[in-house]
Amino acid sequence: MSRADDFHALADRLQAEGHHLADEAHRLWLRLRSDETALTSEVGADAHKVAIDAGPVVAEIKTDAASIGGDVAEETKAMGAEAVADLKAAAVAVAVEKPNPQA
Repeated sequence: MSRADDFHALADRLQAEGHHLADEAHRLWLRLRSDETALTSEVGADAHKVAIDAGPVVAEIKTDAASIGGDVAEETKAMGAEAVADLKAAAVAVAVEKPNPQA
């Protein structure tokens, strides 16, 4: 429930009680409701503009992320190939250095 709704309930209660400020309370409620609607519209328009302005930035970030992801994948692949080569070289070195037990 918004503040305007709260104020409307108060204005209705004042009117039901026949209070002399009921009419003024209703006028203030109408003004508050109008201001609240205008503010909501303004905030909505601002949010829409921000979303439009952010579109190119989001696209650029996605492109950069894809590029970085590709770079990381290539680097990981290269490091994996290097590790396999090192492992093969180590296995060959161990096999060459290991004495033959049948000799």
